[in-house]
Amino acid sequence: VKLATFGGRLNGTLAVYQLEKANVLATDPANPGFSVAIGKARSRGVELDVNGQLPGRIEVLLSYAYTDAEARSRVRDPNFSFQILPGDPLINIPQHNANVQLAKHVTFGAREALLGVGLHYVGERNGQTGTDFTLPAHTLARVFGEVDLTPDTALFASVSNLFDAQW
Repeated sequence: VKLATFGGRLNGTLAVYQLEKANVLATDPANPGFSVAIGKARSRGVELDVNGQLPGRIEVLLSYAYTDAEARSRVRDPNFSFQILPGDPLINIPQHNANVQLAKHVTFGAREALLGVGLHYVGERNGQTGTDFTLPAHTLARVFGEVDLTPDTALFASVSNLFDAQW
């Protein structure tokens, strides 16, 4: 579902999905150390994206995703030989992921520029197949800026982990 309102100053997208994947790599039981494409996986979830232009030449971006990604076959992990069962979560896919960003258009002399800040949240996620090991949730802050050098060229800079967070 898409929404555009206030003369295009507010836009949004809502997606509900389910994806089935076949031929996921799994250990070849006849040839240890090799893989064969026999596994299945499913991902389903909801994604919401909203962006808009506020008064004062300020842009806002909000996004959120809920993802349920799981194995659908009984196989062995090709790297560590752990048993993967139907319903086990896939590795490194958080259930919750969110992003918030604010940016302000400014003018420096005759040059147009954009200054912004953002936060990116990544939820806890499975760190190793076939185990209870999880990677912790983390939030990263960033700042960025862009300035037009010529009508066809812009200079962009970003600090993506502003507070040097460890995760």
